[in-house]
Amino acid sequence: MMTKPWPALQSCDNKVKRKEGVTSGLCALPNEILFSILSSFTMKEVARLSIVSHRWKYIWENFPRLHFEDSRAMERIFESPKVISHERSNFVTWVSHVVDQHFGAYSIDELRIKFCLTRTFQSHVDKWAFFASEKQVKTLDLNFTSKFNLVNTESAHCSFPLKVASIKSSLISLCLRSVDVTDEFIGCLICSCIFLENLCIGNSKYLTNLRVSSSLQQLKHLEVSHCLHLKIIDISTPNLVSFTYRGQAIELRIRDASWLSKVAVGSRDYNASISYAFDSLLQYSSQLEYLSLMMNLKCESNIQIINPPALTNVKHIELCFIACCNKSLLGWTSLIVAAPVLQKLTLKLLGFNIKRARPIVKHNACPLKCLKTLELVGFMGRPIDLEFAAFVLENAIALEEVIIDFTPMFSTKPYHKGVQELLLSKDKCWQNTFFVLFYSIIN
Repeated sequence: MMTKPWPALQSCDNKVKRKEGVTSGLCALPNEILFSILSSFTMKEVARLSIVSHRWKYIWENFPRLHFEDSRAMERIFESPKVISHERSNFVTWVSHVVDQHFGAYSIDELRIKFCLTRTFQSHVDKWAFFASEKQVKTLDLNFTSKFNLVNTESAHCSFPLKVASIKSSLISLCLRSVDVTDEFIGCLICSCIFLENLCIGNSKYLTNLRVSSSLQQLKHLEVSHCLHLKIIDISTPNLVSFTYRGQAIELRIRDASWLSKVAVGSRDYNASISYAFDSLLQYSSQLEYLSLMMNLKCESNIQIINPPALTNVKHIELCFIACCNKSLLGWTSLIVAAPVLQKLTLKLLGFNIKRARPIVKHNACPLKCLKTLELVGFMGRPIDLEFAAFVLENAIALEEVIIDFTPMFSTKPYHKGVQELLLSKDKCWQNTFFVLFYSIIN
């Protein structure tokens, strides 16, 4: 059976003629030094180097970082979904070929596999997971999410083999996206991966209760997103630094997190309220340095925040809104005022009905003494974002920079063509003139 050669090797074939018996000073180096040098290269670069000499012919098969991704194949699938079976088969063959040939005695630092795979390929995923365990992989990243709306494809996710999770592991970072895991899997993981520092779980259909105990003493970063049946997250890890949760409102308990400084929570769903997050994080409000909130303003409780907690140490706030353009964001200015040392404010907006207009509302003066950077992503020049920008411009005493990006959330295409980043001076007269002029141009 013919196997698909590694794309990088195939592209390099016959470009350089091998000269037997010629050994450069670099090729004569010991393996340990060679691997140290090659560790800063990508897989494709190492594949090209493998044709330099006979000794280097199989050097990439001992490479400590294996990254598999084929963005061109994904684009072909997007253009013609009929080719998905063929492209998946080619990708799986490529990964399995490299894994089968990686018979070096050295451990692997990283194994990253990114492609839209389903349960049809579960046996291959099992083999890759056991390979990662045998090679004592420190960073394992399996991302089987499709960024496109593929038609006529299986919806069932692959799952991570429970036997691998129960094996004592040297894992430092584990990221599983569109890979189904269970509550039992989390229990095994906590018992076996005692060195784990980073845990990311996304789009798992079977996870209902995520309980992370103090057994994971080294855990610093936890990310959970779009697990539809998740009911509770209960965390008790003393070294937790950052926490991210994207999804419906759940029971959220974070205990004994004395180092927690970065938090991102919220959901794009129209019926998901953000208020639950403040109740859970209230005890950490004075130690946070970064806060990101995502919400849909179709949920009435998300229109404003009343009596926000004192964010005495927050330096960067990121607000992500999904809203019709007749809504107002001014109900969230009190959160900004509650952060007295705020230095950067990011507004990300996905707006609908952008042709609808309404009068711009002026907010009361609230001095923002430390704010230096305002970033507007998804800017449309409509009242919903103009009045928010006007509030900041009129109250930010130390403002130095305004960044405007016309690309909305969840998209790669801008609303309007033109300048993507604008640096404005501190002169308020110029700033006001700019927004009036910019608004008139767009309209």
